Amino acid sequence: KYCTALTDLHLSGCDKLTDVSISDVAKYCTALTTLFLGNCSKLTDVSISDVAKRCTGLTSLDLEGTAATFPGKNAWSLDIPALQRYYAQLRAASVTSTKLKLVVMGKGEAGKTSLVRRLKELESPGAAPAALPARADRTIGIEMTTLQSTFVVHDFGGQPEYYPWHKLFLTPGALYAVVVDLADGGASPAAREAALLEQLDILHASVPGAVVIVVGTKADLVVIVVGTKADLVVIVVGT
Repeated sequence: KYCTALTDLHLSGCDKLTDVSISDVAKYCTALTTLFLGNCSKLTDVSISDVAKRCTGLTSLDLEGTAATFPGKNAWSLDIPALQRYYAQLRAASVTSTKLKLVVMGKGEAGKTSLVRRLKELESPGAAPAALPARADRTIGIEMTTLQSTFVVHDFGGQPEYYPWHKLFLTPGALYAVVVDLADGGASPAAREAALLEQLDILHASVPGAVVIVVGTKADLVVIVVGTKADLVVIVVGT
């Protein structure tokens, strides 16, 4: 903290060093011209970005063996101006998200779009109900909307030909609503359960540990017992 005039610091091989320590070095030792951090494997872009921002007089920097993402970190003579530009761009592109991604998925004609439209109506109490899609209508690919200025909803088309494209939108941190038509007269309870488990398997393959809400449509007509997946948090909701 008090070494504000320090110009040379050699910490190579200190594999216990963390971002917190190096961020403090960058904060107080702004006169550094030489900083060796080779093989400090716990250091990431968090602290290296602080070094690039605060230690503007650096002429020699060793980042080989760290977890920094700067493409030229292993060069014999590290390009300091290029490193400063790289981390300035990362900071400029860093945004705090205030939205939650909600993915609505399930078999075709299970009532996914109807569910989203009814949820959308909650934003305008007293308004006339929106028309629900006709049975022959279907979502083509993916439809997107926003709910309560908080949820960015991805409404997946339920036909199997769309499944490969859906995987591009299955990301960690999202909330997943799997919709099951419990009153599907053309399917047995076993078939409905198999359709649900198919969706859970898709999630299990792409985003293990995802949080899932299972929404059973027309639950007043049919009761179903839903299985579980060991690595998925499953909440059963009827509509």
